[in-house]
Amino acid sequence: MGNDATRGSRIDRRKFVKGAIATTGALATASYVKPEMRALGLSRALAVSPGGGDPPTEPPTEPPTEPPTEPPTEPPTSHSCSLSLKVTAQAKEGEIYGQVCVTNGSDDDGRCLISEVNVLIEPKRATGGFGGGCGNPSRVLFTVSSTGGTNPLTAGTLIPGPVGKKTCFTLKITDSRIVDHVNGDDYRVHVVITYGPHHVHGDRNTQACATVEV
Repeated sequence: MGNDATRGSRIDRRKFVKGAIATTGALATASYVKPEMRALGLSRALAVSPGGGDPPTEPPTEPPTEPPTEPPTEPPTSHSCSLSLKVTAQAKEGEIYGQVCVTNGSDDDGRCLISEVNVLIEPKRATGGFGGGCGNPSRVLFTVSSTGGTNPLTAGTLIPGPVGKKTCFTLKITDSRIVDHVNGDDYRVHVVITYGPHHVHGDRNTQACATVEV
């Protein structure tokens, strides 16, 4: 029986050795990389992975760059400025209000710069009637350099083209010297603008005037 025990021990030991050899062989197989894969620079872990390893991550795509936007081009300035005025107005105690519209008649469709604005308030004479013509009264109650209100016509205003375009502004003159009407049409409102340039006048400024009775 001692021999049988020894034989059984030897058998078990052989099985153990065979199993160890098989395990070692499996490890060796798992570590083997084909020469052509080595040439490609693949790691061993990637070479033996059934799915070829994790897919390579692609670099994030950059959003397409938009071309720089061109600044809007300003309309040209006229070299033959021609402007005309129309004034509508009403009067009440302490105030004259209404509208001033400027029409661009420049034949080159350009803009015109207003360099000066004068609003002259002329009272009716006690003997009746008004004196002087548009923008040239015989006497003036007071003068202001803006048509006033929320959208006034002032020096520095650009009147846009093209030819025939009309641009309107507010008229609001507040003064304690404007008294209530007695007989109606007690005041003349003269609106005088200076603008330019105009090549016919040697690039000098030109004036336009409009008058309304209130």
